[in-house]
Amino acid sequence: MLVNFKELLCAFSDALDFVESDLFGLKKDHGKHVAYMAAKMGLHAGLSSDEISDLMACALLHDNALCDLSQGNKQEDVNTVLNSPGLAAHCIQGESNISKMVFYENVKDVVLYHHEWGNGGGPFHKTYQEVPFFSRLIHLADVIDITFYTQDLLEQGQREEAVLDFLQETRNSVFDEETVSLFEKCIEEGIIGELDSVNANYLINEVFPNSMRDFDFDDIINIGLMFSTIIDYKSSFTKMHSSGIAQKALDMARYYKWDKETQAKYFLAGSLHDIGKLAINTAVLEKPGKLTDEEFEHIKNHAQITWHVLHRIHGFEDITEWAGNHHERLNGTGYPNGKSGLDLDYESRLLACIDVYQALREDRPYRAGMTHEKAMRILYEEAAANKLDGQCVGDIDIVMKET
Repeated sequence: MLVNFKELLCAFSDALDFVESDLFGLKKDHGKHVAYMAAKMGLHAGLSSDEISDLMACALLHDNALCDLSQGNKQEDVNTVLNSPGLAAHCIQGESNISKMVFYENVKDVVLYHHEWGNGGGPFHKTYQEVPFFSRLIHLADVIDITFYTQDLLEQGQREEAVLDFLQETRNSVFDEETVSLFEKCIEEGIIGELDSVNANYLINEVFPNSMRDFDFDDIINIGLMFSTIIDYKSSFTKMHSSGIAQKALDMARYYKWDKETQAKYFLAGSLHDIGKLAINTAVLEKPGKLTDEEFEHIKNHAQITWHVLHRIHGFEDITEWAGNHHERLNGTGYPNGKSGLDLDYESRLLACIDVYQALREDRPYRAGMTHEKAMRILYEEAAANKLDGQCVGDIDIVMKET
């Protein structure tokens, strides 16, 4: 399956931005800023094009376990969290997640140690000599962006002087001499002004090699596993929702004897169908009582956001269609676009049924999970009302009864 690797990573970086905004109130493009700064330092260090690609992949995904840092539904101060005991767990989970990616062998331990200090003051007390070079670049870029960009604490003209002063205060302590020197070269080239005034996507395009990668079945499955894990962190009440749908999507694809590439794509669509929920307020997702009309409309936005995140990835055309349609209904009463049966292919109809089935089987704040038989009664009622596809519902009954 051919996929644009840069577009894939940038799309998921955009999704992680939603989490950072929800948890910490940070501005968007944090991952892209970190990736750009790290890449520019890497270029000064003489890294190859392939090394820059792997470095930027790690930088774009360095905060993939952000939801693990949340201590509840309230928005928290990012600096408090960065000095919390949970930081090590965040790094460990992030490393575990990224280990599923095809490029992992080249970047082992980079995400694990991206919060280590040069003098050993980080969560694992590793000095700069003990951590990967990529980790050091990402750490400096991460701290610079959080401290001087994401919260608009300074005017543009003040920023360069403040960053230079900060680097002098933290060299040979928070950051090692080599990494600081590399970033000072970037400052000489005008990186501070670029980050202030140039669109983050343009900056990424300037330095990230633009390539289509051919992912095999196992690669696609691992990408799906990684991102379903990230999405399911969002709420404790849906902690198995995306992974459950992905597995059931694969089970159904095998039942229909679809070819291996379509099976993998369908698994990925199931994994990613709720990526838009990363933009939804966690307190609303976990509200134990009935939602207000306004809250329900807020949650409904996730389907459109899923489409928006995925549609920019070349190679994801089918996946975007199937994932974006998972709340559409045959009689036109679904969302986000009110599509009817004529607008929905079989894969979209099937994923909508799987989504309902999985949700009914799960525990939620307001009810316990249902048995297969009770869930199927509801699916058959929805099919009779021309909301769900009757053929899909009947096949789900056959397959899921046996699992």
